[in-house]
Amino acid sequence: MNVKKLMAGTALAAAASALLVACGGGGSGSSPAPTPVALKLTGTVAKGAAIAGATVEAKCNGGTATAITGADGTYTLNLTVGTLPCVLKVTSGSTTLYSVATGTGTKATANITPITEMIVARFAGQDPAAYYSNFSTNNAAALTATAVAAAQAAVADVLKTNGIDVSAAGDALAGNLVATSGSITGNALDQVLDQLNTKLAASGTTLTQLVTAVQQPVSSTPSATPSVAAELLLQPGTASCPAFRSGTYRLVVPTVGPTGSNGSASTETASFNATTQVITFSSDGSSGTLVAMAGSPCRFTATGGGGGTADVVVSQAGVVAVKTTDGFFGVLFPEQKIPLSDLAGNWNWLGMDRQNLTDPLAPNAASFTLDSGGVLSNVLFCPDAKTCAANSAGLTLTVNTAGGYDLNFAGSSDKSRAFAYRAGGGELMIVGVGQDGTWAFLTKKRTNTLPTAGTVSTGWNAGTLSTQVNGVWQQSAFDTSDYLNTIMSVDTGTNSVRRDNVLNFTSMLTRPETVILNTVGTTAREGFDYRKPETVLNSAGASSNVVEFIRLPFRGMGFNAIVTGTSQFSLSVAKP
Repeated sequence: MNVKKLMAGTALAAAASALLVACGGGGSGSSPAPTPVALKLTGTVAKGAAIAGATVEAKCNGGTATAITGADGTYTLNLTVGTLPCVLKVTSGSTTLYSVATGTGTKATANITPITEMIVARFAGQDPAAYYSNFSTNNAAALTATAVAAAQAAVADVLKTNGIDVSAAGDALAGNLVATSGSITGNALDQVLDQLNTKLAASGTTLTQLVTAVQQPVSSTPSATPSVAAELLLQPGTASCPAFRSGTYRLVVPTVGPTGSNGSASTETASFNATTQVITFSSDGSSGTLVAMAGSPCRFTATGGGGGTADVVVSQAGVVAVKTTDGFFGVLFPEQKIPLSDLAGNWNWLGMDRQNLTDPLAPNAASFTLDSGGVLSNVLFCPDAKTCAANSAGLTLTVNTAGGYDLNFAGSSDKSRAFAYRAGGGELMIVGVGQDGTWAFLTKKRTNTLPTAGTVSTGWNAGTLSTQVNGVWQQSAFDTSDYLNTIMSVDTGTNSVRRDNVLNFTSMLTRPETVILNTVGTTAREGFDYRKPETVLNSAGASSNVVEFIRLPFRGMGFNAIVTGTSQFSLSVAKP
């Protein structure tokens, strides 16, 4: 017997048998069961055109998967383990976008576009990349359809403010998205992405900036860097001041009279066109034209709008201080509808007040807690801005259908108005104004931090004085002046700084000043700063008297509110 042939034949027979089994042939053999799919995700990846050949990754509740997009931007992900919800990421060259899928079934659609990335940012209140990186079964429960729907509605509102109606085109997250690719024309959802691209290019805003601004209203850590609100980021800015963008603004001009239109009253709205630099007032349709001051970005001269001229300065958060030649002082900021519940927290205010019309306006301050229903408590009132006492008078804030809120005083028919603004970094401010010419600027209470030695601050002081006009005490704008100061030393023991402040910009005469943080006078007051009154020698060797001031910094807004002495109020607006 040929042993080698026998062995070879046996091996060949075994191989043939194995092949038949593998192919499903032969007798009673059967195919192995297909791998079960626990969850199937599909969608389209696009930025106005399909993103082909991109890597899609999904992190779901207990499972992960990856896929590559087709020529039309579509993808399919099959997860063998894991359930909804999921967070998705697509990468293609320098492009990275995020999305989410919610629900309880075994199938879901999740488009991945710039708009879905905005939705993720709004829901998470943080950078979408960080949210994706940290997603796990520990936080999957918070990713609910209800929460995502609220975020989607908020993003839709931002886009609609800028003329992009994504809701009319369908569901940006789970709707039918046909992206432009080859001979295929994009559908309505894809055309919305085209509109967004056009708006971003025209406004000079990046998608990253827009995504950051959209997340800030729900972020746990608002940014201290001044920036304009998300609603305005897709609008054009003026050539000399990108922070001053087209849109509707709230104008507050503290005057004696009913709270109605401009002139005899204190508030109205105004529409600003940054391209033409024309502002139009809602009360009477009058308009004014702004002309940029040469060599001074974000400072303008305004003509028209009721006669006379005005000096206008703009913060990097889009807050505008105005001083007119006929003595009016005012402030403009983008008009927003902010839910009353969003204002809940601890607040400080600084402003000008009086007991009756025969009294001159004088500095005042307060601190209080506002609940989500608009009830003020823990009120600490300081009628001279320095000496404070608890105040139990009933105060409430209620929504006014004409815009902003009413500040209601128990036992009084007088209703002061208040208006809130949330800057792009997420910080909030409130401006309140009364029928008797009083007003206040409010910011969330926080501990002010010491700057570092060598820090240089430059800007404008838009100031007012309490003055009699036709026998009635009112605030009269008197100056808009430059400021420049340098921090010379920092004392952590006394929580103070010594700064060199410029007094004369022609001779560059300076003097030293001491500013104590989180203090007024000798009393600790979180959030307020105090310039110590003293006599010093200026840089020319002459004696100079430093008058005390009380400062309330507005973090994320690009300005401070300051009261000096017994009759002066100013907004200190930082230069860009």
